[in-house]
Amino acid sequence: MLDAGSWYDNVAGSYNGTFGDEKIPKLSDVCEMLQDTGVGINLELKNIGNVQGFTENVVEIVKDYNMEDRVIFSSYNYTYLKEIKAIDEELKVEFISDTANADDLLTNYPADYYNLKLSGIEEDAPEKLHAAGVKFYAWTLNDAESIRKAVDIGADGIVTNYPGIAKVVIHDEYSFLYDYYVKSYEVPVLYDYVLQESYSNYVMQGMTKVGDKLLISAYDISSHGNTVLYELGKKGDLVGIIDTGMKCHGAGIGYDSLNNLLWITGSDGYVYAFDWSGLIAGNTEPVYSFSAGFYNQNGDVVVSFLTVDDDKLYVGANMDGVDGQIKVYDITYPTSEHLLNIISIPEHIQGITFRHDSNNRNKIIMTQSYGNEDSKLLIFGYSDQIVSYAEENALCYILPEGVEQPFLSDEGLYLIFHSSARPYRSDVRVPSDRIWILK
Repeated sequence: MLDAGSWYDNVAGSYNGTFGDEKIPKLSDVCEMLQDTGVGINLELKNIGNVQGFTENVVEIVKDYNMEDRVIFSSYNYTYLKEIKAIDEELKVEFISDTANADDLLTNYPADYYNLKLSGIEEDAPEKLHAAGVKFYAWTLNDAESIRKAVDIGADGIVTNYPGIAKVVIHDEYSFLYDYYVKSYEVPVLYDYVLQESYSNYVMQGMTKVGDKLLISAYDISSHGNTVLYELGKKGDLVGIIDTGMKCHGAGIGYDSLNNLLWITGSDGYVYAFDWSGLIAGNTEPVYSFSAGFYNQNGDVVVSFLTVDDDKLYVGANMDGVDGQIKVYDITYPTSEHLLNIISIPEHIQGITFRHDSNNRNKIIMTQSYGNEDSKLLIFGYSDQIVSYAEENALCYILPEGVEQPFLSDEGLYLIFHSSARPYRSDVRVPSDRIWILK
């Protein structure tokens, strides 16, 4: 068996041969691994020509593991499918095709399922295939627009390399995410088999940009590890992990480019300013801190999120059952912050960001989430004179559960969801393992 793992040593950043001995699994290995799981297999037989005994051997292996009821045999080569049906008429076969004329498929290529190239599906094909009692799938759909198109024409399933996009986009109520979709990145660390061991309990919370780097803060839900910053490059690739030296449940972040400071919320009700150049060099001593003076509904000190916009620092408290608050500070001189305003906001706000335009129609964008309920994106008109925002006055969009701090840049609106974190995944309804960028 050939080496199938060395390439991942470079992708994962380990460079230590961790995956170098991985072998390409045989069909029998896969069947053995999945035999007791209940997981189904769409088993594609690649077109290798007329090889004596090919289909017979494939079927024999599947039956050896008593998995014939959980396997769909698929292929571009229709001859293979006919041979499989000749072996056992009860086996399920799927014909893969670049074009989809329903009459041609049903007459000349009868099958239990069809796997069709989305752009080749003729307008009347979905209705005719369903009328004949046949299901069809669409391939290979890797962006929100094409996945949603397949849903809208009635596809019974899709083939994708990014199930995290598909799990969200198939829901009509989350239309905001696919109507305004630009691109998305995989959540850092989540599928990195080297880093998982160290960061399996980490939950993403805050987000900002420093230059062309996207920073995402993540805290250890077990409180054993320090809060870290995932540093992502232009293509969403993880280029570094920065230890902040702090332990806190939640970590809103914002970058002050005027003073080269990274502001972070602490678990003690304080906000901390770190010299960015020092932090990336390993200096975790804050240069300044102050108490936000927030107390939650139980009387405990709290500070939930923050963001920096121009020369102002916005620090917020997420409340349950009562309105939250934002305090606005002038940080032109960050070691002597000056309180400018106190703003009342709806409960359960996770973070804010701002949109400015040339016509002075400024917006404040808030994310709201609580438990396993659907999240919301709330958009309000903004001015320095407003002191209260009520949810009923917002332009509101529904999002999947667990939305965290948003961030708006020239590239678009960035959204992250804590539902991707391993400590939450078993309980969430719609896990989202993507960083979404929306126009």
